[in-house]
Order: sequence, then structure tokens, then C-alpha cells
Amino acid sequence: MTERIDAASGLALVIAWFALLVTTLSGEATQALAAGAPSPLMLIGMAAALFYLVAQATRYSRFVWSHLTFGAVVTIIAVFVLASPLVAVAEAFWRSVFIMVLFSALGVLRVAAQTSPMVHETGAMLVRQPPGRRYFALLGGTTLFAAILNFGVVALFGGMIRDAIKAAPGDAAVAKARERRMMLAMLRGFSLTMFWCPLTVAFAIATTGVSGAQWPLMVLIGTVLAVMTAIAGWVLDSGASRRAAGTGDAVPFSFAALLPLVVLLVLLSSAAALVERFTPGQLIHGVILFVPLIGLVWVVRDTGTAGLALLRSYIVEQAPQQRQEISVLGNAAYAGTLIGMLLPQVFIDALIGPQGLPPVFVPALFMLLVVLFGLIGANPLITVAVLASVMADPSRYGVDPTLVASALAIGWGMAIASSPATAATMYIGRLTGYGSFTVGTRWNAGYAAVAVLLIGTMLTLLGLWRGV
Repeated sequence: MTERIDAASGLALVIAWFALLVTTLSGEATQALAAGAPSPLMLIGMAAALFYLVAQATRYSRFVWSHLTFGAVVTIIAVFVLASPLVAVAEAFWRSVFIMVLFSALGVLRVAAQTSPMVHETGAMLVRQPPGRRYFALLGGTTLFAAILNFGVVALFGGMIRDAIKAAPGDAAVAKARERRMMLAMLRGFSLTMFWCPLTVAFAIATTGVSGAQWPLMVLIGTVLAVMTAIAGWVLDSGASRRAAGTGDAVPFSFAALLPLVVLLVLLSSAAALVERFTPGQLIHGVILFVPLIGLVWVVRDTGTAGLALLRSYIVEQAPQQRQEISVLGNAAYAGTLIGMLLPQVFIDALIGPQGLPPVFVPALFMLLVVLFGLIGANPLITVAVLASVMADPSRYGVDPTLVASALAIGWGMAIASSPATAATMYIGRLTGYGSFTVGTRWNAGYAAVAVLLIGTMLTLLGLWRGV
């Protein structure tokens, strides 16, 4: 019975994927929401997503139920406070469907990457670099792999690092210092992916929520700030590098090994950009369209016809098993959108209006808010969704929309690196035995403080340069 429920749940996500793409790429969704009523195909997509959530409900953890309870409370408040609650709930749930479909679609690419010999060989090469270049090799390799694997890179590289540490001879204290430095390089590399990669959930929320944001410029700004932040982290950890000796026999670094990933990212981004150019959809909708197709070609190339069985397994087995992540992310997008609608406009005007904070400082403030709320346990998706809803039309306040969207994505990345409540820090904390607070907040406190100050300054200077 459970297998049938999972299979039906996986197929429901496929139906939601189809409904989202058809309605978005045709412009139907935008017109329907503007008219105040979802179209029939949108309702089918919503019903499919709701079926997935309900079908998996009996196996949710307490953590998931706490998030869903929060979403229910926000819904009740919206029903009694908002003038058109049904329209607001429909719009918020459609955003939830979008995030659920995006996450599950990206999973197809993770399946292909995790079964690829190239990915495992390249990952092993990065982990086995000598101390002098290991930090940047791990950080740069992780941020590149995370564009394809997303959170899967933490599990993949985390296991490789642990194996390398255990295999290397030496003093226990040196091994601990080495493990800390390598895990931090991996964590920071993963977080920096949010700065620049248009394939992430962070970019999706920022670009679809903030009107007028230009994603190519966001990629450029994010890349420059990611490089600066990486260098700052290396400088801060330079003392630790002298204590972290090798992990056994080092191997030569190979840029050629990373080339297939770069080509894949360029190919996927270019194909998605064509969707944005020739349809009413945005870049991220092109990603949702092409990621499963590219994943299919990749896995069949590596495994032959057995790859079709792997993809079937993903739909009917693995996608339902991602119930915790999909439910939490979907609820966060839903609740965050509703909260943004509930915030009184007079409060927003007082904070960032003509008599409030000067527009040039707004991007830095938004980035800081995402990080601070992450430190107290708030999911970055909720914070970013709320702020994106608040700043849906930055031009109204004289704020550069691209800088606002960049600030939200970057703040999400910094929250991943410093919050004790993100999946990455919790996983590394369990893997090393130190706990998520030690990994995210204690180990990265200096790095996060310096990075936030550096990034905030650069965002403000960019605002001045762009004439805000």
C-alpha cells in the first residue's frame, strides 16, 4: 500500500510540473492571478501538489509538522485580516507549487550526477589536494558541484572528507584541525553558490519575487562578491592552514576535470535563457523545463537503458522520500508570501519610504536581516520570501531591484554558512560530532561578521555607483 501511495505521490509531482510549465510559459498563470482566479490547469497543479503533501503526511517528522502548523496559523490570520483571502491563499500556494516542482526537478540532475563516475573522481581529486591549495580547491569545487547537486554536494564531499581524514596518519589534534578546515571550506563553498548560481532556490525566489531584477547582472555581482568573500575567509583561516597537514598522498589538480561541469552549467543556463527570451516565463522556468531533460540524457549516457529505471525509481521512490524537504520548502514559500501580504504598507513605508532608510542602504539591510533571522533559527526561504513580497516593486522606493534581489540571495548564502538551523550545518554537525551551533555559529562567527560587513559595504557602493 505504501509503495502505491509513493508512486501516486511521485506522479502527482509530474502533473504539477506539467501544469506549472504550461500555464507559466503560455502566460496563463500571470493573467489568471492578475484576474484574481486560478485557471483550471493551475487548479489541477495545485491539487496534485496538495495530494503529494496529504499522501505523505503520515510520515512527517515533528519538525515538519511544526512548520506546517506555523503555515496554518498564518493562513488563519490571513483569512480574517486580508480583504481577498482566497486570492491571497491561491497566489501563495501557487508559489509553494513552484518551489516544490523546482526542488523535485533539480533532483533529476542530482540522480544523474551522483551516478556519474566523473563526479566521484573529480570530487576525490579535490579532497586529496595538498594543504597549500586544498582550501580553495574544496571551496571552489564545492560551489561548482553545488550548482548541480545542491545539498547533495554536502553529503558527497562530507563523506569523502571523513574517509580522507581517517586514512591519513598523524596526531589526533592535527586531524581535528584538518577536518575543521576542510569542512568549513566545503560549507562556505556550498553557501557561496547562492551568491551567483541562477539554478538555486535562492535565485528563484529573489528573481521571481522582485520585479525588475536582472539575473545576468546578479550573476556578475554575486560572482565578484563570492570571490571576495572566499579570499576573506582564506585570510581569516590562514593560521589554521599551518596546523592542517596533508591527508595522505596528494594528487595533481586538474582544471580539465571540472570542465564538463562548467559546460553543463553554460548549456543549461543558455537553454533556460532562451525560454525567458521567447516565452512569458522567466529563467528559472527554463531551468525547471530543461533540468529533467538534461538529467535524462546524462544518466542514459552513463548507464545506458538502466538509466531509465533510475529515473523511474526517482519519480516513484526517491521523490516521495524527499517529503521532509519538499514539505518544509513548500510551506516556507507559502507562509513567507502570505506574511509579506499581511505586513501593513504603512510599516514598510516608515522603514524604507521617503522618511525612512535611504534607498542606498536597503540592499545591505535586507542581506543583514536574512542572516540575523537565520541565526535565531528562521528558515532563509521564509525571510527571503517575506522581504521579496515587501519589496516586490523596488522602483516605488527608489531602490535598485537587481541589488535587492542579489542581497536576498547573498543573505541566504550567508545564513547557510552561519545559522545553526540550516540543513548543511546540521548535517556537518552530525557528521563530525560537534553539533550545528559549533559548526555554523562558533566556527564561522568571525568569517560571517567580516563577510557581512564586506558585502554590505560593497552593495552600498554599488548602489551609489548605479545612481540609487
